Amino acid sequence: MNSAAGRSRNEVWVELLDSHRPPHSKDDWASPSMWLLLQAAVADPLLSSLYPWKGMNTLGVCTSDSWRDFGTEGFPGIAAGPGVYSVIAYPVAEGLVVLETDDPAVAVDVMAREVHSRLVGRTTDGRPPESVG
Repeated sequence: MNSAAGRSRNEVWVELLDSHRPPHSKDDWASPSMWLLLQAAVADPLLSSLYPWKGMNTLGVCTSDSWRDFGTEGFPGIAAGPGVYSVIAYPVAEGLVVLETDDPAVAVDVMAREVHSRLVGRTTDGRPPESVG
């Protein structure tokens, strides 16, 4: 999901939640799982303080509302499928699953801990250290 410049984190979260709100059609195999994941993620204080993005049934977060930054900050993502949530290490495109669970809250907790770890490890100018990723 690419956010328009100038929107608040809350506005982006609300839009993403609204786009996956029930009822879900029988043909939409991922939306029920994504809905549960989004509810767990927005309830997490750290993840909800960041900008969310979604692509190919994977939830990610970013510190910026610039679409150019989504997926480049070294944060993991969570892929949602019917009854399964897979935490995917950065870079998400490589698909390295570090945890698979049927509980979206567990996946969110693992993701939030890794995001926190990466944020703490940033250099003083706000960019991730070269070793991250």
